Amino acid sequence: MANVILMWGKCSVTAVPIDAQGQEGTPYVFPVPVDGTTTLATAAGDTLEAKIEGGEIIARLQKASSYTLEFEIHIAAGYPRPAAPYDGSNGVIFGEYQIKVQSADPNAVHLQFNRCTMSVAMTFSTTDGIRWKYTVSILKPTTGETYELVDP
Repeated sequence: MANVILMWGKCSVTAVPIDAQGQEGTPYVFPVPVDGTTTLATAAGDTLEAKIEGGEIIARLQKASSYTLEFEIHIAAGYPRPAAPYDGSNGVIFGEYQIKVQSADPNAVHLQFNRCTMSVAMTFSTTDGIRWKYTVSILKPTTGETYELVDP
């Protein structure tokens, strides 16, 4: 049996700004996320049903799923602050981005989200210290797929 290479464990997150014309800007590589905080939540789209008297379903439509990526970054003396478009106080990150999540193993498949918006919030506990919690809302691009599984 061949070796199986999974995308798990340590990962990197990169944000590439996308302008109104779809042109890519300079990529920003985030510091390595806090262990176990990089997650992708998938919400199944609503199901619409056409029913007739008696409750029988004569047609069904499944709406598209939605996706949210979250990860956290430690805040410490000498450690990088949030990426440049951050407004500095209210969690607003301006613009749209392509987001790439890559495994530490270059032979693993990685995730790419082609059109996203982001926000950031500061969290604190005496157990975990101060962290930036990033929330990435994944949008449908005008062309292409919402996400891609990219082979190495």
